[in-house]
Formats: sequence, C-alpha cells, structure tokens
Amino acid sequence: MLKKTYTFLFILLTAACKETSNDIQLRIEIQDAIIDELYLTDAYDWGKPISKAKNENSLFTFQLSKSDLKETLYSLSYKNDKGKLNKLNFYNHVLSSDSQKYVVDAFLIDSSFIAVTRSKKLDGYYSIKAGMETDAFFKTQMMNFGYLDADLAKRTEQIQLYANIIDSYQGSTFLLKKLNENKSTLKKTELTALLSRFNSNASNSSTYKVLKTYAVSKNDHPVFENYKFENELSIATEIYSSSAQVNMIVFWASWCAPCRQEIPALKK
Repeated sequence: MLKKTYTFLFILLTAACKETSNDIQLRIEIQDAIIDELYLTDAYDWGKPISKAKNENSLFTFQLSKSDLKETLYSLSYKNDKGKLNKLNFYNHVLSSDSQKYVVDAFLIDSSFIAVTRSKKLDGYYSIKAGMETDAFFKTQMMNFGYLDADLAKRTEQIQLYANIIDSYQGSTFLLKKLNENKSTLKKTELTALLSRFNSNASNSSTYKVLKTYAVSKNDHPVFENYKFENELSIATEIYSSSAQVNMIVFWASWCAPCRQEIPALKK
C-alpha cells in the first residue's frame, strides 16, 4: 500500500555485475514511503512483472540476468489494497513542468542513479530523473520521431527538428531505434546526415551499425525491374512510367466481384 502523506520518493538504482557475468544486481532505495513490494515491469506488459523485491529498510534488491534487461521502456509498480498493480506515474519534466498533459509511466534504465520526487502540484504524480535516454524519450513523447512527411516544406522542418533533438542527446540509442522504425521514409542523404550527428557512444551500438549499412545500400528509386505486361489492347506495356509523377499499381482477383466493379472507376 502506498500512503499519500509522504512528499518525497527517492529511488537509487545501481547495476553491479556479480562474479557470474550473466547476473546483475539492481538496488532501488525508496525513502519516506510504505511499499511492501516493488515491481519492475516492461512498460508494454506491466501486468507481468519482470522481477519483484521486498522492502528491507527502504531498500529493494533485484537479482536479474542480463537477458531480463533489454533496451526497452520500464515501469515501477506496487500493489494497492485490492492486490492489483498500480504504476508510478511521472509528469514529463522535459516538455512541461508539473503538467498533467504529458503524464507518462515509463522510463529507460541507463543511469546508476534514478531519483523520483512526488509532485507538489499534482497529487499522485512524480518527477523522475533517470538519465539521457529517458530525457530523449520524454522529448519525443508527442511525435513519431524519425518519420518524414511527403510534403517538402514539412519534411525540411522535420529534418531540422530531428537534427536539433539528436544534438541534445547525441549518445541516445533510443533515438537510433526510432530512426530505425521509420528508416523507409528517409532518403539516403537525409538518413546519412542524421546519423552523422550521433557521437561515438551511439555509433558503437548495433542499431547504429544496422542503420549505417542500410543507408549505404539504400536506393531512393524503385529497385524492382520495370516488367512489361499486356494492357487491354494486348500491347506489352511497362508497369510504371518514368516520366509520370505518380504511378499506381492495383492488384485484384478475377473472382473478386468488388474488384471487378471498381475497375471502371480506376480506368476513369
């Protein structure tokens, strides 16, 4: 059970490798709070805790394997009076100070010290200081980082925005992963330019190397052969026209009645 009377919550998270290289010990210290058990969960599957730890003089010690700690978003939870897990909610201090508008319940583990403080303005919410990766996640909370619009004007603005964000978090593997998710929307020169803004810490990551390889081999033009098929006049015609601004290819089945009904409209 979590009391509402305390004003500060501090979490100390340290990762130390034991004698066996596959084991990691995480220590979380919580002061001024009554929590019997603390749960570390995947933010996307928080109903199934990765691990739990008992309260021992405000110290929670997690014994984890390296396979448990992935480069993903995590949450902290406790059980309420009904035995259900409740997540600690954080306001986004990067986008706004003490605002409910940008409340999040996740963070990334990339720091040996994580401090969580109860909000003085928002009852039930906390601020969290968990390192660069969490700040990068908070900064991009309201956008699909890495995605580029087809409109040239919007695209130019987005590229500049993404460049500025990378400059603020040059070692972020989280931002690299977001770029990887949207890499198909970036042109070769755009992706190469954004990758060049990351520092050596990020460039040593596996995601960076995957993106670098992708950028080198990326072709911004159609890579499939321009096959010829017979048109309605039985004349061999190329699939797409190199002089057209837009080419649309529609696949349909002869047994599909709605497909056949749509063909006159497509021809028009």
